[in-house]
Amino acid sequence: MTPIPRQGFPINNNSLIIACGWLLIACGMALTMFIAYTAYQILAHPQDVALVQYVISQIPADPSFFVVTMTENHEASTIAIPQSFALIIYLLFTLLAFRIVSSCSVEIIRAGVQILTQVKNREK
Repeated sequence: MTPIPRQGFPINNNSLIIACGWLLIACGMALTMFIAYTAYQILAHPQDVALVQYVISQIPADPSFFVVTMTENHEASTIAIPQSFALIIYLLFTLLAFRIVSSCSVEIIRAGVQILTQVKNREK
């Protein structure tokens, strides 16, 4: 019996790995561009950004909100925190979220570059 020749596209493992590397780099760049565009929108037109609208909607309407703490005698005491301080806290959490997403995009790009350099070194 004679073997049947394979039909289809002549794809080897290196070309698939290279395509995955370039795909990772493209996804990381797209995520980075999204972060940059969102940051620009926050600075230029904050009323149009859903994230800013959400943060503002979470801040209470009264001029200050209260934090209830327990004293040593098990009595409740309240501390008034101004609304501007609450806004600063929410914006710091937003910046933390941006930092986390941007770190993920950097690592995705780094993984794609690492794949491409490994394939290049393996071909030598």
